[in-house]
Amino acid sequence: MKTAKELEQFILDNIPLSRAMSLQVSGFTLQPPSLTLTCPLTPNSNDKGTGFAGSIVSCATLAGWGLTSLLAAHNNIDATVVIASSNIDYLKPITDDFQVVATLAAEESVERFNQGLDSKGKSRLKVHINVMQGEILAASQFGLYAAREKRG
Repeated sequence: MKTAKELEQFILDNIPLSRAMSLQVSGFTLQPPSLTLTCPLTPNSNDKGTGFAGSIVSCATLAGWGLTSLLAAHNNIDATVVIASSNIDYLKPITDDFQVVATLAAEESVERFNQGLDSKGKSRLKVHINVMQGEILAASQFGLYAAREKRG
């Protein structure tokens, strides 16, 4: 999968929770690397009518996973990607539909990530994910994603 539409279809077909969350992949760029997911509030709300923390972290985790997967695919490597660790801060309540934007952490580079995949068949990538409601930063996650080339 190399496009936003292919990624969205893969997520919807293989991660049942994403269908219940009505998740959409709404943007992907290689330069600079960025992936945006759109998430409606209604299926992702809690008993207070605001964004459910479990949905927020799930959307953020999927955005980082998706960006890492697409970068490996654009390096022509079919990779298994998993999240190795993450930290999320909930900054503001979400009261409407929201977007989740995954970008590389400041110290990361696609070249280093690709070099690890090319030379060792595995690599790690630090991803910064912002959860936005309009212009408001509602949550921020840092995730470390591990990618390993599928073999055999």
